[in-house]
Amino acid sequence: MKKILSSFLLLFCIVSANAQNWALVWSDEFNTTPINTANWKFETGAGGWGNNELENYTTRPENATISDGNLMIIARKESYNGSNYTSARMKTQRLQKWTYGKIEARIKLPATKGVWPAFWMLGENINQVSWPKCGEIDILEHVNLEP
Repeated sequence: MKKILSSFLLLFCIVSANAQNWALVWSDEFNTTPINTANWKFETGAGGWGNNELENYTTRPENATISDGNLMIIARKESYNGSNYTSARMKTQRLQKWTYGKIEARIKLPATKGVWPAFWMLGENINQVSWPKCGEIDILEHVNLEP
């Protein structure tokens, strides 16, 4: 029994040590302005992508900016190109990709009824097979129905 327990502890220590040996493949610390377009591209326009979204997505700094090392995506109630709201929609498609890894993000969510902030990943083959066949991993998605 002692030998089995010792073997288990040794195996646990090896697995724990290996789990900490991550190799950083990409990061954005948001310490430059404007937003780094080598890492991020904007999707623009109104009507959403099948979600009947009410905002018009823009590239304007009023909707996406960097401040004190934080990327700020800001939804605004304003009249803009036929929409009553604006926001930003950013992605790394065709700019960054990897197969396995650990994702870390520090995200502060708005406490406003009607917003639907999300941070998610889609398969690189979305243009060939479309969604949902390309796969989707939701890291964070919050439908705020409360006032």
